[in-house]
Amino acid sequence: MVSRSIVAQGVFGLFIGALVLKITDMQTGFLGGKDGSPGIFRTGSYLNHTTNSSEYYDPDEWSDHVWKNKYDLVHVFQTDFLQYQQDLVNLGKARLDLFETFTLPSMLQQTNKQWLWMMYVDPNLNPEFKGHLLSLVENIPNIVVMAHHRVEKEDFRSLHGMDLNTVGDHILAGDARLLIDYYRAAQSHVLIETRLDADDALSHHFAESMQGQAASTIGLSTDTMDYRVYCAENHIEWRYYPPNETTGDSYVVHYHNPEFCVNSGLTIGYQLDARERHLIHTEQCYFAFWMDSCGDRPMQIYYENGRQKHRCLARIFMPDQSDQVVLMARTPTAAGMKHVLGTGTDTPYQDTYESHEKQKEAWNMIQKDFSITRQKVVELKHRMEKNIENILHEALLGQCTKHHSCKDSSKKKLGKLLEEAQTRNRG
Repeated sequence: MVSRSIVAQGVFGLFIGALVLKITDMQTGFLGGKDGSPGIFRTGSYLNHTTNSSEYYDPDEWSDHVWKNKYDLVHVFQTDFLQYQQDLVNLGKARLDLFETFTLPSMLQQTNKQWLWMMYVDPNLNPEFKGHLLSLVENIPNIVVMAHHRVEKEDFRSLHGMDLNTVGDHILAGDARLLIDYYRAAQSHVLIETRLDADDALSHHFAESMQGQAASTIGLSTDTMDYRVYCAENHIEWRYYPPNETTGDSYVVHYHNPEFCVNSGLTIGYQLDARERHLIHTEQCYFAFWMDSCGDRPMQIYYENGRQKHRCLARIFMPDQSDQVVLMARTPTAAGMKHVLGTGTDTPYQDTYESHEKQKEAWNMIQKDFSITRQKVVELKHRMEKNIENILHEALLGQCTKHHSCKDSSKKKLGKLLEEAQTRNRG
């Protein structure tokens, strides 16, 4: 493990300490929100959500507000929500419903909770659902909600493009001291960053397995410029639009694709001097094409000409657990519309779970490994159907906004779905 000098850490610590005193509310011990509210204790305007995050955490575990990790590395999850689409209220509410149904339960049930979850929302997010979002995460001690547009090719070591002196101005909810301590630790420890879309879910064992794999690979690198990319080879998709009427509202498919990386779960491990800008590509679809494989033993380091092999692509290893790493929601709220209108035979890598019995087995596994029930997903779809015309209209408006998909094929699909919804509603 490569480490920085104690003297440098001490000087940096004095600076960070002064910053904490500057931005922390000393009565509550948490950073206040942008409007002066008490940060993580803030209550949103929605009272009908059912997620109870406090039962998953032991308050004593987080009372010291400091980074800690049994693998001696820093693990940060990053999620974007409604970036540059802040006023699309119907689309935003649908995506928030997806976040509460899929993403949040899977993170609350992680067997390893030694990580920081950075959630980036548009700085001008509509207050009509901003309060609900903040109330959903108010009892989660290791999540920080930021009003900030992440800067491309900037990783957590540079606070994703934020100025350290003004980072407090961006925090809507969360523990400032924990954020700063993670930032400080990331300067002198291996950093792993995991992407998680706000409508997807990760296996309960993801954090534990990912940290163990990173510690035994990039964590042992002898080159401070090394990095390693980890991505899932297996994932499950829930289809909002099933291939036919007989498959019902909870149709799921399984993918095993050795030639592609999905965004959610995609993790990059950085040694001390490595940065995201050192990667040639940062779009997930390119990694499987341009990067060499790290080898077929994900928990070991390969050697080439006597040197450790890093700067390569490894598949995420889930020891002694289901090999399903990610659960993705394929709905018309998705910018790219990939597989949203699937027929059940989109790719040769797909297992359609065609029988009712196979579907039942798949959902039993999803409930066990992701904490998502079939009934909750069916209820979600029924809620979205009541407002689907407005959702589709705004999904179409959201096409081609900054950093979002701009494909004619996606716009045509959304236009067709909108026409069909309008016809049903008029009928």
